Amino acid sequence: GAGGGFDHFEKKRLQKGYFFELNEIRDTQGKVFPCTEGVIRPAAAEAFPEVTAHGADHAQVELARDVLRGGAGAGTIVGLYFRENAKAQLRSWTEGFAGQAGARAQQQVQVVELCVVDSFLFRAGPLKRVLLQGLRGAPDGIRSFAAFGKLRDFQHALGISNRLTAYCFLVDGAGRVRWRGSGTATEEEIDKLRKAVATFGRE
Repeated sequence: GAGGGFDHFEKKRLQKGYFFELNEIRDTQGKVFPCTEGVIRPAAAEAFPEVTAHGADHAQVELARDVLRGGAGAGTIVGLYFRENAKAQLRSWTEGFAGQAGARAQQQVQVVELCVVDSFLFRAGPLKRVLLQGLRGAPDGIRSFAAFGKLRDFQHALGISNRLTAYCFLVDGAGRVRWRGSGTATEEEIDKLRKAVATFGRE
């Protein structure tokens, strides 16, 4: 309605969307798209979309400009999630890579976790503060950020249609997405990610 509240149709559409997401997760075990074979060529790679995010220290950044482009090393592994219950899936990528990659690979890329918060409740006030404080619990060597709002264009640009799972993107120093995966990482997928990172060192 005009008062900025949810109207009946919007509410119905969101419910329908949620059940679609739930069914898709059940059918795919959270792997809503397969991981990239090899690595996407620079000329064919899309830019990681810009998004305003906040760190555990509450500082605001433009993630692509300030964190992903020209950061330390040759690129960034971005673990992305929307719901707290997808965090174990998220960590299967971020911690899984750190555990298997070895020191050299870890020097080549930085690891970033981004929580996209679309719930209106968490966008302001005390709950937002609690959520940002929670980012401090990230494992060593992982930088954590949260982005707030209905970020439909951001999701669309990354090919994300389901908010109930976790995603992993490998972004090069120019800010282009060169590899992606979803759901819970398998050892084989972490190995593919590690090999994709190794190609950065040779470019």
